[in-house]
Amino acid sequence: MVLVKYVDHTFFKKYSDLSYFSTNRPGTKVGDPVVTNIRVLQYNTNGEIQFKLLFHDEFSNLPRRARRSDVVNQDPTPLHCGPLVIKRSKFHHLMELKSVVPADYHPFFDNLNHD
Repeated sequence: MVLVKYVDHTFFKKYSDLSYFSTNRPGTKVGDPVVTNIRVLQYNTNGEIQFKLLFHDEFSNLPRRARRSDVVNQDPTPLHCGPLVIKRSKFHHLMELKSVVPADYHPFFDNLNHD
């Protein structure tokens, strides 16, 4: 059985205030992979960051040590205080798309916040 978690505004956090790592570069010396070589990042609940350089590779641990500080024990602040509001024109375009979307999803579109 696959568990699906729908993402809402509470999912997005401001992680820039928390500096666990000085960088997410997968290499440490000249010639090693750089950030733009990363294809997949995985943030684990135990604080580890794993990465892939190619989609079919296995995950590898980021070769950085997490900083030990009071910041590590803080929860990141929410990035948004509520669901974002979309423009009226975008809302109307989404209403036009409802004709090709299954009826089960219509309430989601109907309840989007718009100006």
